[in-house]
Amino acid sequence: MNLLDVSTLSAFMLVLFRLSALMLTAPIFGDAVIPARARVGLAFVLALVVFPLLPWNQFQAPTSSVAYGVLIFRELLVGITIGYAARAVFAGIQTAGQVISFQMGLALATTFDPNSGVQNTVVATMYYWAALMVFLAVNGHYFVLMGVVNSYNAIGFGQATFDGNVLLVIIQFLGDIFKVAIQVSAPVTVVLFFTNALLAILGRAMPQMHIFLVGLPVTIGLGFLVLALSTGGVIALFPSLFEKLYEDITLLLRALGA
Repeated sequence: MNLLDVSTLSAFMLVLFRLSALMLTAPIFGDAVIPARARVGLAFVLALVVFPLLPWNQFQAPTSSVAYGVLIFRELLVGITIGYAARAVFAGIQTAGQVISFQMGLALATTFDPNSGVQNTVVATMYYWAALMVFLAVNGHYFVLMGVVNSYNAIGFGQATFDGNVLLVIIQFLGDIFKVAIQVSAPVTVVLFFTNALLAILGRAMPQMHIFLVGLPVTIGLGFLVLALSTGGVIALFPSLFEKLYEDITLLLRALGA
């Protein structure tokens, strides 16, 4: 293998662009706290390791610079799509934390999240970091890297197709965000729903009771209690969500390679 050969170098650059796009968007690798230079450097090292294992000798470099630019654009889209697909579970978990915070009356208790660059509620931040620890514990970052390496079995160099099937898979990912949010937030939201309903009934039965003065401490206290009791079960749910994530990435790769 001679990297100075035009065809070989062109194929290597396509691999580098796909991995770089993944490093900029995938969980952990794409977090804003990691410097961009470190992410690009890691992508370059991974490209050097992965490239000899790929069928690079089957790639024919296009003679036109415009055609090669289109291939680069496709490779970037493949990496970005895989990276954001891997973030779908984390988006659902953070959404669950947001819902719980609103239900508990903690919507104004926000902290700056350096990863997303926006204000997040404390419950959403707690769930995100818990999910990140579980993600590392179950080797989820390896699954993401394996997914982009195995993508060359389904998608050749610059051969990705973005059609209606890919759009349907992406819409499915968006739906999964809300499914994950419902699963994770269900214990707290269900209890607080019935608590608010009971407080509403008490407010109608005893008009002299200041329902807002009573309801807020009860909602916050009960919310923290249920949150403490359910956190262990919620965290135990995360590994199954990440296993399904790997299946979803495989489904996405099949749609991109169809």
